[in-house]
Amino acid sequence: MARKFSTALRNAILGANVTTGALTTISSSSTGNKILDSANGMKIFQPGDKISVPAALIAGGYGTVVTVQTDGSYLTVSETCEDQSAGSEYTVSLCNRRAFRDIFANGILEIYSGSQPADADTMESGTKLLRITATSAAVTPGVATNGLNFDAPAAGVLSKAAGEIWSGVALATGIAGWFRFYTNMYHTGSGTDKVRFDGSISTSGAQLNLSSVSIVEGATTTIDTFTITLGA
Repeated sequence: MARKFSTALRNAILGANVTTGALTTISSSSTGNKILDSANGMKIFQPGDKISVPAALIAGGYGTVVTVQTDGSYLTVSETCEDQSAGSEYTVSLCNRRAFRDIFANGILEIYSGSQPADADTMESGTKLLRITATSAAVTPGVATNGLNFDAPAAGVLSKAAGEIWSGVALATGIAGWFRFYTNMYHTGSGTDKVRFDGSISTSGAQLNLSSVSIVEGATTTIDTFTITLGA
């Protein structure tokens, strides 16, 4: 099957606004430099994002996201936050437009058995055989550590970062059939709000080619090449 982009990914590429809207559920805390949302709306952001906020939350009105709680209850920034209670209507908005490379910075790739789902909005199927990270290290969603990255694009092609080792220790034994590439926020399950893409796996002619599709529990698989090509 072909590479499949989720609805949320297509919307992001096409320039969808990333903003919480004006809410009375947003507050901020100088302890840990947090911007909080009791409505769990912070999960639309990811580490590295530049955000615009009211000066009541951050002096100057801008911040750089460091971590995001996966349930969306808060994010932390590198700037100093004010202590501000919820009640007034506050908006948190993405300042920078994310390119594909930025969307999947510090991402996570997982390999499954069975057939690739019809689209990337569909729940994962098959057995999860592998999680691919940088040097097989553990990744905490919402934290920009040990995830996968891409080099700057060249000639319309985005390639895995040359300085990174993409690998993983098999979680189960099986035949690799398809993969799903998640953002650092690792949004699983079904839904049109999940930013990710899928592709097929084979030894040749697929979106992800492995030296062998036979995965053995406990063994390490390394991905040497991975590219995304934008057609002319």
